[in-house]
Amino acid sequence: MNQFVKSLLNYYAAFTETRFSNRRTLNYKWLNAPNLTLDISFFPEFFQLWVSKLENHDHGPVDVRINQFKREIPVHRFRQKLDELLATSFNLESLQQFIAENSGGNPLSTPDELREAFLEGVRAYNLALRSALEQIVFALQREEIVALETQYRTTGLPALTFNVPMFSQDIYDTLQRAAVESEDAGSYFQNLKDTLENKDYSLVPSNIHSFG
Repeated sequence: MNQFVKSLLNYYAAFTETRFSNRRTLNYKWLNAPNLTLDISFFPEFFQLWVSKLENHDHGPVDVRINQFKREIPVHRFRQKLDELLATSFNLESLQQFIAENSGGNPLSTPDELREAFLEGVRAYNLALRSALEQIVFALQREEIVALETQYRTTGLPALTFNVPMFSQDIYDTLQRAAVESEDAGSYFQNLKDTLENKDYSLVPSNIHSFG
């Protein structure tokens, strides 16, 4: 059956590209690779749009905007994992431990030494937190993939287009700015929680605009 579909697609491609003229040749063949095709049923709103266009014999183009048609992870799932992280392995005590370890056990007497140790400890903490946040997003994406495979009974899913490192780096940069405005571990941790709580998140594993 797959061979029949492939042959049919090649036949159609030959007609649309050459009108079967010997003076024109094709420079490609239709491939079976699932990553080179896109099942629009993974994007229900986009799928319904095309169904409507077909029903109404609408042959006009469709302008797709960024994030107009997408697969999105509910933000509350990310926030739940983030809250668990800040209550356990990245709580206030963990932050204080990062700061203490950065001092190397040496007594710090001057304000400049204390400030430098504080900022370096916070930086190490933020770097570790950035890595942990990336793992959360990767795990949520894997859960989304499993859910789609179950729902559509297929493994030929749309490619993931979400830039996880950029997402985590944006959070890291924001927290680094908050560190500069904080006096000690207690005030920074409160600033961190307020910043992350008030931040808007958008987790879009697949965006149909990226396939254009």
